[in-house]
Amino acid sequence: MAEDVLLLGVHLSTSKGIKGLFEEARRLKINVFQFFLGSPRVWKNKKLSEKERELFLKEKNSYLFIAVHAPYLLNFASFSEDLYRRSIKRAIDDIEEMNKIGIKYYIFHPGTNSDISGGIKKIRYAIKEILDMTKDVFLIIENTSGERNDIGKNLIEIKEIIDGFETRIGICLDTCHLFASGIDLRNNIFVHKLYEDLRELGLNKLLKVFHANDSRYPLGQGKDRHTHIGEGCMENNGFKNLFSHDFFKKLPFIIETPKENEMDVVNLARLRKIWALTI
Repeated sequence: MAEDVLLLGVHLSTSKGIKGLFEEARRLKINVFQFFLGSPRVWKNKKLSEKERELFLKEKNSYLFIAVHAPYLLNFASFSEDLYRRSIKRAIDDIEEMNKIGIKYYIFHPGTNSDISGGIKKIRYAIKEILDMTKDVFLIIENTSGERNDIGKNLIEIKEIIDGFETRIGICLDTCHLFASGIDLRNNIFVHKLYEDLRELGLNKLLKVFHANDSRYPLGQGKDRHTHIGEGCMENNGFKNLFSHDFFKKLPFIIETPKENEMDVVNLARLRKIWALTI
């Protein structure tokens, strides 16, 4: 793929069905996106009709990267057996629907537990069970801000979680979460260090996608609060540095900022303008 192609999109809603999802993708002129299979705040996932599956299979080849994002309810690190089992079941149900429409990437938050070591063990057991029970999917682990005992707030924890699963797992880095956990993307030195840290841990080739979000809170506050591009504490330099990096700039960037006042259009325009400064 040509290096001067920006892979940019947003999190899209399925509230108007699969037809509406692709209509919005075309309206926004994006080439990548992610979506939920149903509401992210209920346990039951969306079962696509045969007509919806046919439409999705017809339309999806026009896009360079599509992922399903797991609902926020899931907690693979939980010591609650009920929550743990429900989380695994929902992931498996989602992946079975994904198989029907040829989507390979399932992005998930690792989970929350005050016992980091114990939580990581639970996440690893969950990953193994999900991979054993499914096929044709990459589980994409997303870094966290470290808020409320979230696990996965740094590359060391991510490495511990995915060690041994590399053939069917990938990584998503959220810019807001990186900033919240103390990585100052505004400074090019830290962007290059991020890549070197990924490379030294053997994680660089597993990085599949960025979530492109500004941070409402200052550097290192551990707060997972997304805000619009250029309106938070990360400033445009954070994105400019990522777009200027030979490796990072080739990856998809998906915006997850609040859905208000046509801000998807505004945020896309802002990132396209920043990208244009780097080529």
